[in-house]
Amino acid sequence: VHELGHFLVARWCGVHVTCFSIGFGKPLVSWVSRHGTEFRIARWPFGGYVAMKGFSVHEQQSSDNLENCFTSKTVYQRAAIVIAGPLANFLLAVGAYWLVFLSGEFVNKPMIHHVTHDSVAYHAGLTVGDVVVAINGKEVSTLTQVEEQLLQATNANRLLQIEVVDLFGVVRMLRLPDKQGVLNPKTAVSNQLGFFWQYPGPGVMVGEVLPASAAMRAQLQPGDVITRMNNQQVKSWEHWQAMLKQQGSAPMVLVIRRGDQVIERLTAVELMEYQGEQRMLFGVTNRLPDAIVKKEYTISQAFIRAWVKTGEVIQLGVSAISGMLAGSMSFEHMKGPIGIAQMTARSADYGAIAFVAWLALLSVNVGLINLLPVPMLDGGHLVFLGIEALGKPIPMHVQQRLLYIGFGLLVALMLVTTWNDLGLGTYAR
Repeated sequence: VHELGHFLVARWCGVHVTCFSIGFGKPLVSWVSRHGTEFRIARWPFGGYVAMKGFSVHEQQSSDNLENCFTSKTVYQRAAIVIAGPLANFLLAVGAYWLVFLSGEFVNKPMIHHVTHDSVAYHAGLTVGDVVVAINGKEVSTLTQVEEQLLQATNANRLLQIEVVDLFGVVRMLRLPDKQGVLNPKTAVSNQLGFFWQYPGPGVMVGEVLPASAAMRAQLQPGDVITRMNNQQVKSWEHWQAMLKQQGSAPMVLVIRRGDQVIERLTAVELMEYQGEQRMLFGVTNRLPDAIVKKEYTISQAFIRAWVKTGEVIQLGVSAISGMLAGSMSFEHMKGPIGIAQMTARSADYGAIAFVAWLALLSVNVGLINLLPVPMLDGGHLVFLGIEALGKPIPMHVQQRLLYIGFGLLVALMLVTTWNDLGLGTYAR
């Protein structure tokens, strides 16, 4: 799809495309179109390329006057050809997410999972299990909407009137007074007011106890907080999952806080059926019953949601890349061809919807990577064209050297991602 974007815009701008290849290496199948473009399906199916007349540095030095070559076009036409690849990736993601959202979306209801003692929320009467349905008369149905309305009200120093529905379906109208100095831009307003959408820890709160599970036989209940396992503190849900994985099927002693009581249970992870599969599980979730609901969309609503989702994924991708370049995020999270193939196969095991969602995510990341300002990538070519648009194009011999540097960087990146794929990074030790 990425190369198809380059191909279509190049043809639209009158540039002759000499070759369109799906994959690299020796062609398995090839044919020539009536426009003189050779189409190939090559041996190695990772990516592909489009060869345009006058695109390479050597051709640029000898083909400036040919009408149908890349360099004979304006800077803006060439920029359009270059950026068409990443844009095609983003448009593919929109289409894929549209298909995903046509089948509905599972979303977290704004259900409160913890209220801090002696907080604003505590004194207002908010309790665990309450679902926020309106703030100051405006209906809300998602966590984002709740946080936005809370932020608007606190910024305006308005009295907060929150409508909630408890676990028994009883509707209550509660008033939260404005708390001076409540706003810390790095912390959710709900947390500063004293209520949380998931248990903040330390420990993990039991949301739901699965039937016929070890947790049910150990008489755990929704609302219990598991604080220790084998005399080791449980810090978070992720920590709890890692502890269970390390424990295996060996017996374990759990310390549980239930209201004002502290109780102990001797139990173990067991093999049980879950979502049609036999899995080693203890049998608790960190979400209260009915905390996750399926939201249905019309065709137009799914299309709008797909655009929004693609924008969110692009924003997350930019943040991740910025974090890695700034050193705040490890490069060990990056995957190469082996890792991508494994994750693609794994997503296919979860069904068609998960597979399409994974393809959308992968397409966005391909587009973002290609926009990096590295010579040999689309982003590097856009930098060259931007400098040329300012009136001083980069000399050909300098471009050639920069392309060599860009090639070296890409090889290094490929080695790093392959190293990660093989599990040789520090996280695997």
